[in-house]
Amino acid sequence: MRLFIIFVGCLWVLLLSCVSPSRSNSPYTFLNGPEDNLNKLIEDVNEDLTVKKTPASSVSNEEEEVSDVVIHSKKIPIELNERVQYWINYFAVKNHKSFARYLQRGSKYQDLIVSILEEHSIPGELYYLAMIESGFVISAKSSVGATGFWQFMPATARGRYKMIVDEYTDERRDPIQSTKAAAQYLSGLYNVFNSWYLALAAYNGGESRIMNAILKYKTRNYWELAEKNLLPKETLNYVPKFLAAAIIGHNPEKFGFHITKTPPPAHLYKVKVPFKGVSLSSISKASGISLKELKDYNPSLLKNFTSPHRYEYIWLPQSAQKTFAKNHDQLEKVSKLQLAQSRRSSSKASSSRAVSGSKKYSFHTVKKGETLSSISSKYNVRMNYLKQINNMKNSKVVVGEILKVPSYTSKLAMKQKMLTARGNSSVIKYKVQAKDNLQSIAKRYNTTVAELKKNNKLNSSNIRVGQILSISKKPSSKRGTN
Repeated sequence: MRLFIIFVGCLWVLLLSCVSPSRSNSPYTFLNGPEDNLNKLIEDVNEDLTVKKTPASSVSNEEEEVSDVVIHSKKIPIELNERVQYWINYFAVKNHKSFARYLQRGSKYQDLIVSILEEHSIPGELYYLAMIESGFVISAKSSVGATGFWQFMPATARGRYKMIVDEYTDERRDPIQSTKAAAQYLSGLYNVFNSWYLALAAYNGGESRIMNAILKYKTRNYWELAEKNLLPKETLNYVPKFLAAAIIGHNPEKFGFHITKTPPPAHLYKVKVPFKGVSLSSISKASGISLKELKDYNPSLLKNFTSPHRYEYIWLPQSAQKTFAKNHDQLEKVSKLQLAQSRRSSSKASSSRAVSGSKKYSFHTVKKGETLSSISSKYNVRMNYLKQINNMKNSKVVVGEILKVPSYTSKLAMKQKMLTARGNSSVIKYKVQAKDNLQSIAKRYNTTVAELKKNNKLNSSNIRVGQILSISKKPSSKRGTN
């Protein structure tokens, strides 16, 4: 038994040595227990920040224990306890490569985000909140639909901050618009809770949940709520994560991170596109910048053209803004056909083929309630052929979209329409199309299946595509009104 205990003890020591963080990735070894490592960390960080050492179990007054990291009149306490130390260890050692990517990606937007936060009189250190939320991935999307740097939900973005979120534009992906909305949100939360820790917790867990916890347990101290496990697990970790990121980000070299500052985006100006449904390639030409640059400046634009339902606002650098102001009138000449080609074509070759063959086609503007199936029926052409000539990957169409249809089918459809409209014609000649049957034809022309069979000498209900049927037109019954 004694030998077994000794063996288990040796095995436990060996396991501890294996999971202990290596010094190769960082100048520090962070452990959750030893006091000397914690003191060494505080001593080094104190060269740049005034950090208050606070055990996680103690109750502190945030207004008294504040750091020198102060912007304007609102302060974020920088406290270092076991919870914060755990996340410093996680970011700097265990997840070193990923956190380095976050720092590198964010460096491009840091000055922009900090300036917007400070314009709203809140601490620039809240920049690290976006790092915790999204790792500075513009297209970041959570499993519940939150999107962008600041992870706004669609309803919150639309309802509370009047951001555009639809199939054409998602302003949650716009670093400028979303940061302005986040600054308003955070400022409002601070005004409600008068505590940045509680404001951050509410940003993650929701205002009502934090307020209910405060009222139920009679405390406004975040650490006390955390220590008693009165908050969801994600919210318990949220503030320590933020503090750890802020401490590391203030001097990343001390924690083994060597980041090359990415040049910030150009100073941008908001410009109105004077026409609806304009292709981005046309805007880039009118602005004198490449299509890639235009998309980089406007990550909120989801399509290769602006919304056909409203006037779009875009971001342009000053030089492009002036060029666009001179040339934007030429956008009026961009036809709907060019817009359709911009959406459907992925190469210049396919675009040129569509233009060269345009004489063979007529064009149909998609109306509300129409589907590709109804359009194919209207023009007597197969759906697959419509998809082929319009370079469509699926059967989805949108209102206002222009579709090519074969000219001969357009003429046939028009002829049939004219024949139907004539009051002096007693017989209509109808060419059977795909998906037609006697019942659908009879319903369309106000007759019966039996009469169709009789007039066309049919022994059964079977008909074939291309077959010509004679349909007796019945006079419409007109009733007088009193």
